[in-house]
Amino acid sequence: MDSAHAAHVRVSRMGIAVMSYQFAYEGGHWRFRPTTESMKDYRTKTIQRMAADRRARGGCGK
Repeated sequence: MDSAHAAHVRVSRMGIAVMSYQFAYEGGHWRFRPTTESMKDYRTKTIQRMAADRRARGGCGK
């Protein structure tokens, strides 16, 4: 907990990849707060383009 209204959640997958997510407590609910960097593609690309880019990198279910 960063404060009564903010928290960081660390997630580890198989002990290899560790990610951190931010949440804010608003209106009686915890809400995910994506970073500006993680939202960049959503502001500049279509979902189809994002999926194609991820497939080209070997992700997103080929």
